[in-house]
Amino acid sequence: MDRYMGWIILGVLLGLGAANLLGADHAPTSSKLLKLRKAKVEAARETYQVIWKNYKDGLVPAVELPYRWSRRWLEAEREMTDGKAEQVAACKGHLERMREMERIERELRRSRLNPVNELTAAEFYRAEAEIWLTQAQEATGKN
Repeated sequence: MDRYMGWIILGVLLGLGAANLLGADHAPTSSKLLKLRKAKVEAARETYQVIWKNYKDGLVPAVELPYRWSRRWLEAEREMTDGKAEQVAACKGHLERMREMERIERELRRSRLNPVNELTAAEFYRAEAEIWLTQAQEATGKN
């Protein structure tokens, strides 16, 4: 009886493992939840774009605000899917935004138009974005 129960438990565990590998453990996303996630992505994108324009026009004096909204946009995009390619694409978009912000901050620092902490913060945000992209790529097996 004990040996039989062991085989049953093993079979159940293997079955659960196979279901997880096939993605069967993920319930389909309801259309309402999908609409809400899309709205979240769009709101984050639009907010970022307004803040980015204001940042480039000198109306937003710190890198923190555009970073925060770029990150929210990234997180909203990543919530939309479990697809590895989409995860990588979201990370790439955030990294591109952080690279551009770092480039601007480097130019401003050369002209002595901003404090050094704004440049070092931009460098931090870019490095963080590179880490996230690398992690996403490694999760897909693509570098």
